[in-house]
Amino acid sequence: MDLELKDRAFIVTGASRGIGAATARYLSKEGAKIALVSRDGAALEALKAHLPSEATIIACDMNEVGSAQRIVEETQRHFGRIDGVVNCAGATSGGDPLTLSEAAWRSSFELKFFATLRLITAVIPVMKAQHAGVIVTIGGNIGRQPNMYMLPGSAVGAALHAINKGLADATAAHGIRFHIFNPGPTRTERLVNYAHMLAKQSGITLEQAEQQLVKDAPQRRIAEPEEMAAMIVWMLSDRFAAATGNSVTADGGWVKAAS
Repeated sequence: MDLELKDRAFIVTGASRGIGAATARYLSKEGAKIALVSRDGAALEALKAHLPSEATIIACDMNEVGSAQRIVEETQRHFGRIDGVVNCAGATSGGDPLTLSEAAWRSSFELKFFATLRLITAVIPVMKAQHAGVIVTIGGNIGRQPNMYMLPGSAVGAALHAINKGLADATAAHGIRFHIFNPGPTRTERLVNYAHMLAKQSGITLEQAEQQLVKDAPQRRIAEPEEMAAMIVWMLSDRFAAATGNSVTADGGWVKAAS
């Protein structure tokens, strides 16, 4: 299906690997122009070399002061416009909720929440001037269904869901749309490493460890990054134009809620 994204310009953070890289590849196949953002410039160069459409690299640490404004300014200077943003950067801490340090909480919020919020804040004036734009943030359903061993991630997820709805309401009249995308277990580098660690610690096979990770999801399968990317790109397109401020989940049925 032609999603009519040819020559539109998008920022993808966390683009060096996983869902971010898969989203950049999918957008590129649709003919979109992409600003690839990550701390890993070498990985971005390798990705860019295989993209069929125009791309620019912005290697930076999104925790650094001024990085959000730099990303927006460089993208606009390179492409002349910004049609969408995919916030895919950031990881959160986990562990025993009774012994987690304040530093673990702070680090979880710094990149996954505050860096995301700074980029959103920086790009909104550009989108308001265009009277168009889409912002998709990778959230997580632990923000809706908290996990006691991943409480920083649950808190960050809840905060992202809150600003997604609030900013959607505040910018809808300017033609800007906001969405949260909640992926379930996906075969990224992080998940594979975690499965290996789980297998080693539990004395089980890697296959058994992966089965453990999806045992509470009715589909009982680990998704591929490309599956997640397909849904994100669909949300960026005008095929999804009637929605804003919403949450879309692809977790194999893990969340125990009707909607």
